[in-house]
Amino acid sequence: MLQEACNASGARITTISELATHENADTAADTSELGEVYAKDSAMILYTSGSTGTPKGILLPHEGIRNWVEAALHLFDMGSDEIFLQQTSCSFDMCFVQIFLALCSGGLLCLVPTRSSADATFLTETIATEGITFTGATPSEYSNWYRYGDRKALSRSSPHWRTAMTGGEATTNATLEIFASIAGSGGYGNTPRLFNVYGPTETTVGATGTELSYLGDFKSAKISVGKPLAGYLVYVMDERLQPVPVGIQGEIVIGGVGVARGYLKNQNISSERFVSNPLAPEDYRSRGWTTMHRTGDVGRWCEDGTLLVEGRKSGDTQIKLRGLRIDLAEIENSMVKESQNALAQVVVSVRYSTRPSTQSNEGFLVAHAKFRPNVFSSRGEQQAFLNEILARLSLPQYMRPAAVFPVDDFPMMISGKLDRKAVAQLPLEQERSSSLANPQSVTNEPLTKTEARLKRLWELCTSCEISKQYSIESNTDFFHVGGNSTLLLKLQHDIRKEFGVSLTLLDLFQHTTL
Repeated sequence: MLQEACNASGARITTISELATHENADTAADTSELGEVYAKDSAMILYTSGSTGTPKGILLPHEGIRNWVEAALHLFDMGSDEIFLQQTSCSFDMCFVQIFLALCSGGLLCLVPTRSSADATFLTETIATEGITFTGATPSEYSNWYRYGDRKALSRSSPHWRTAMTGGEATTNATLEIFASIAGSGGYGNTPRLFNVYGPTETTVGATGTELSYLGDFKSAKISVGKPLAGYLVYVMDERLQPVPVGIQGEIVIGGVGVARGYLKNQNISSERFVSNPLAPEDYRSRGWTTMHRTGDVGRWCEDGTLLVEGRKSGDTQIKLRGLRIDLAEIENSMVKESQNALAQVVVSVRYSTRPSTQSNEGFLVAHAKFRPNVFSSRGEQQAFLNEILARLSLPQYMRPAAVFPVDDFPMMISGKLDRKAVAQLPLEQERSSSLANPQSVTNEPLTKTEARLKRLWELCTSCEISKQYSIESNTDFFHVGGNSTLLLKLQHDIRKEFGVSLTLLDLFQHTTL
């Protein structure tokens, strides 16, 4: 099937058997087509959010990927009988964890159809029916599987589900509670080993890792990300890039073979984030592993040699939301640009829902905007303009603020700098707005009984602070009134309970109005 698809696309195909033939051939004529590849050459370019509005392309070398796979196979203690779930988009490095671990261990790779890659019910049933032994996912994904998937299927999976790797965002007690609950429902027999892996994409998947215990009393213990993996050097440093003592907080800086070559065609930012490592041992220097990456994360070493990650550096605008890396400055710059100079400044912050029915860690983005002088005379005109900007913003759905509010001025610190913490505490209040799906068109037509029932489910899904801001009508778009892909999972789950109808996530993505 794969070969048929490649033939249809016109792509050149090289099979494993052909590669073996090339290796054994007496002449080098045929191998010239493949080109020469070296360990330090770039194996892939992964893009991540950038503060300027342009995504940064991260150049990951072959030797870093090979080193990580070898270290992970040892960490996870894998054999050739593993079955790997592959549900992650190839835009994210977790995808290559799943693919390369299967390839290099001799295991099987279970490819999830694109239309079902985020469907919690489909994924949990697949883990059970396909005998999946390894899963790699963010804490948010595991939470979604447990909350909105088939819990009985997860319990049935315990005998064969050996390893669960998590990373990409902070692992909390909520994740441990999920696995403890799965273990309890399965009778505490065979339970998956849970591994916590840490490291930004710039350091090739993860630089540290450890197994976490979720049986017994785990709530009082701090969740570490473990010790450095083979081939990595991890430091906690002060502002002068000098190591700090154990127990003292500093910036986490990572060196070794996994460090990327930099950002594609972006020397300025590369020189800021990728710096020379004067502390590299001689054997690392002899192999050319002389660069270290400033992560922007802060943390500290524990007495037992494990690392605690405690957030981002003060003033940094990069966050992780639902497992996705977002630079708030990119959103802010995009909104100012879209306003065509009507806006003087935009500040985006993360809020958390106070509605009990939503996930306790479910965050959403909110923007506050300051207009230039003499732009729109009334608050209503300002709000209508902001709604239009939000509706046509050329950003991925996961980077769109749930709402935007006009302000006269932003709170400032004594130093004269913007006080982002104070902005994040500003009240979320305004007059109800019409649907952002079509701000120019307000139908005022009464909802049908089915639409009214769906509207109630929408309001239960989204944050109460956001849902009360909009008058939801039949042509309102779910994603323009605070909805996101994670809340769509909850909506899918609630529709199944309310109407007895099973809809796929693709159905809901394609039909986003009442």
